[in-house]
Amino acid sequence: MKILLLTTDTTHHTKFTERLAQHAEISVVTESQSSGRPDFATASEILAPQQKAYELGRWFGGSDVRLNDICDPIETQSVNSFNFTDFKSTFQQDFTLVFGTSILSRGTIQAIDTPIFNFHGGDPQSYRGLDSHLWCAYHADWRNLKVALHVLEPTVDTGPLVTLQNVDIEHGSSLDQLRAFTTELCISMILDLINTWPESVASHSMRFYERGRYYSHMPAVLLDRCRQNYLRWTSR
Repeated sequence: MKILLLTTDTTHHTKFTERLAQHAEISVVTESQSSGRPDFATASEILAPQQKAYELGRWFGGSDVRLNDICDPIETQSVNSFNFTDFKSTFQQDFTLVFGTSILSRGTIQAIDTPIFNFHGGDPQSYRGLDSHLWCAYHADWRNLKVALHVLEPTVDTGPLVTLQNVDIEHGSSLDQLRAFTTELCISMILDLINTWPESVASHSMRFYERGRYYSHMPAVLLDRCRQNYLRWTSR
C-alpha cells in the first residue's frame, strides 16, 4: 500500500511517521509554516516544550529525533502551494492522510485526486477546528476526549467518519502527556484502516453526523484552568 502523508516536523508526527513507514510505502510532505497564526499567545505554544520533552523520553530514549531521521520528507512552506499535479507522476498513492497541516484549499483537494483522510483530535460532532482537546479540558468535557479519522472536505472537520475512538488516558498523567496518548491512538487507528482497506472506507461503513461548534486557538491565559481540570480528572 502507498500512502501520501501531509504533516509537520514535530515529535509526535515523527513517531507517527516512523510507525506508518513500517506498514506501508509512504511519501511525506511537510509544511513549515502554518497559516492563520493569531496575534496572541496560545495555549499550544506554552505546552509545546513540555510535550516534546515527554514524547522524546517516551518514544526515543530522550534523543532529539526529527522527521528527516525517519524518512526523506519533501518540504514546502504551505501544503496549498505544493504542486500535487506534478507530484502524481512520481508517486501514485492509494490514499492521502492529513495529520496537523493547514486547512487544504478546494484546489489542493482537487489536485491530490485520491481519497483524503484527516485526523482530528476531538469529536467533530461537538468540537471542530483547533485545540479541541484543550477545549474539552477547559469545559471538563471528558466524554468528548476522542480522536476522529474522517474524510477530508473543503469545510473544516465535516467529512464522514471512518472511525471515532476514545483516548486512553493514564492515571495521574498531566496535560503535557495527552498529545502522546492521542498520537498512539492515531497510530492504532491508521493501522486498523490499512489492515481492513478498502472495506474500512466503504460508504456503508462510514458515519455521517451533524457538525459541531467550531473552535479557534485557545489563548494561553486559559491554560491553567485546563491543567487543573485535567489533573483533577486523571487523579480521581
